[in-house]
Parts: sequence; C-alpha cells; structure tokens
Amino acid sequence: PDLQGIWTTDDMRGVPQQRPAEFGDRRYLTDEEFAQRFSRREGARQTQDRGAVGTFRNEEGTRTFGYTSMVIDPPDGRIPALTPAAQAAAQQRQQAQAARRRQLNGVEADWTTDRSNYDRCISTGVLNSITPKIYNSGSRIVQGPGWLAFQNEMIHETRVIPTDGRKKAGAPIKSWMGNSVGRWEGDVLVVETRNIKPEAAVNGQPLSDEGVLIERFTLPDANTLDYRMTINDPKTYAAPFTVRLPIPREESY
Repeated sequence: PDLQGIWTTDDMRGVPQQRPAEFGDRRYLTDEEFAQRFSRREGARQTQDRGAVGTFRNEEGTRTFGYTSMVIDPPDGRIPALTPAAQAAAQQRQQAQAARRRQLNGVEADWTTDRSNYDRCISTGVLNSITPKIYNSGSRIVQGPGWLAFQNEMIHETRVIPTDGRKKAGAPIKSWMGNSVGRWEGDVLVVETRNIKPEAAVNGQPLSDEGVLIERFTLPDANTLDYRMTINDPKTYAAPFTVRLPIPREESY
C-alpha cells in the first residue's frame, strides 16, 4: 500500500483521549450527543474569535467524527491505572513542581528545563505528534523501498522508519522519538518503537526500559488512514491500551 500523502487529525478535535465514564463501552455518540458536542465546539470557537488580537484560533477540519474517545481498548475506553511505582514517581514530580512554585512565589518556571518539551518546542513525543493540537495537526508520509518517513507539522519532527528487516538499535541508544522499526504484515504497516528518552513522556508518563509502542497503519480506502497505537509498558501501566484515529487525506492542507 502507498501511504504517501498529507494527512490531518483536525477532524478528531473535541474527541477526548479517555472516554467519559457515563458512555460505558459505547464507541459512538448518539445523534443528539453529537449535536451537543458540535454546539459546544462552535460556542468555544466563537468565544475565542472574540478574544484578544494575537491569540491562536484553532484550525478546523471539514468533518467531526462521533467517537466517544480515542482509546478503544480496553473496551471501556479508559486508560489503565499506573503501577504503584509509576504512581509514586508521578507524585514525586508533582511535589517537586509544587515546591518550586512555592519557592518562586507562584512562578511556574525558574529555568527552561522547568517547562515541558512541548513548551520548549523540543518534541511532542510519538503519540502526541499525531493527535490533534490547537494548530499544526498535519502530517506528511514519504515512502520508498525499505523506508518510510513520517513528518509532523508541529515542531517538524521526522521519524525515518526502516522497513527492510533490520534489527532495532541497542538499548543505550535513546532519542526523543525513540527508535522505530517497521515491517509489513500483508497490507498493514506495523511499527515498533522503543528506546524513548525518559524525559520524553508518552501520554504524560515516562516509559520504562520495557516500554514499547506498536503502531498499525492501514488504508481502508484511498483517502483514509486507519491509525492505531498500542502502549505496552508493564512497569508503568497495569495493562496495555490502544488509541485509534481515522485520519483523512488532505492534499490541499
């Protein structure tokens, strides 16, 4: 399959990553719920348009998908709990940030490293590079024999992914976007990513040395990319979970 082209997740804006508990195992909104979501989004957009000059206005897609969440597995659309060790580490980070703010009389940061990687335009990470953002939610795929390059509009990060059967890099070699190696399983491109720097959080959490991201790229039709990512890290999450985004082709984006 030829995955080349320009794709954007703007149409998934407004879909929460984690499903609100009241929807249970339902993947889709009813017509009434869909209309309510659209109305809320329109109201927020109009309020933003009336805001101060110089603020960003969210880019909008041409369609809005009626999904109840991006997480499709577990069936309830909820992200599994953190392990006790990961919970303790997250609490330590929160306490350190709170202590720093007290020392600075409420100022959030004393130095650049006190800000997030996103704030500093270093990296959005593998997952957040493809999910919708306040702007710049486009991606470009360039494909050739034995390779595939996946470039994000936001921060212009590019993952060059080999599909020629080579092995993954050794564990000591780490980067912001990790080391990605792809393979074709029939018409599905499967990409495994490991070796992500601890500073590069995935879904807000640093992955351990056992963490792996498994992406699946499928073309159900010529103008839709079915994208799925499974996050599996037994040291961080109690169970794996999968995020799904149907991404339209937008060559005029």
